[in-house]
Formats: sequence, structure tokens, C-alpha cells
Amino acid sequence: MTLEEFLTELEKTPRDWHIESDGVIRNRRNECPACVVSNALRHTRYALAWDDAAKALGMLRADGAAIAEAADEETGHDRALRERLMQACGLAPLPQQQQANDTAGQGT
Repeated sequence: MTLEEFLTELEKTPRDWHIESDGVIRNRRNECPACVVSNALRHTRYALAWDDAAKALGMLRADGAAIAEAADEETGHDRALRERLMQACGLAPLPQQQQANDTAGQGT
């Protein structure tokens, strides 16, 4: 599975995502995005859950690590990937929606 395919599958998940006080993206069952899409694990605080999820999805280990780092807002994470994860989870407006909102608020 490619990163793009992962994000597409993430968009299909239930809209029960939130950002916890420590910045991590989780659903109501405290599951990380990679674990939900892979449906391989149900223990999201387990240190290597993302690695097992990436393996189950047939993803590159580097992509799995990047997803985990962005979802958990780790130091040095890929900010663009975090934004894309948030959008796929329904936590951020899509770029075209944000642009429309910005334009609508600019004038009368």
C-alpha cells in the first residue's frame, strides 16, 4: 500500500477522530490511524504498533514510521503529512475549503 492509498483508506474510517492534549491523533477507542486502517492491532500505545500495522498493510517501514511520527506529533515529524492525516481524519478543512473560507471572510 502506498502512502496515497493509506490516506484514501483513512478517509473512509468513522469520523470519531480527535487530537489529545499531548497532540496525538486518536479515535474514541484510543487507536492510531495506522492501526485503524490495518485493523491488525487494537493496542495503540504499544511501542511498535505502527511497525506491525505497516507490515500488515504492505507499506514501507519508512512510510509507517513517518505516519506514526506525524500522527503523534513527534519532534521533527513531517508537518505536511500531519496536515494530510488530519484532513483524512476530518480534523482539518481540505485546502480548497480553507481557501473558500478565507476568501469568504475577506470582504463584503
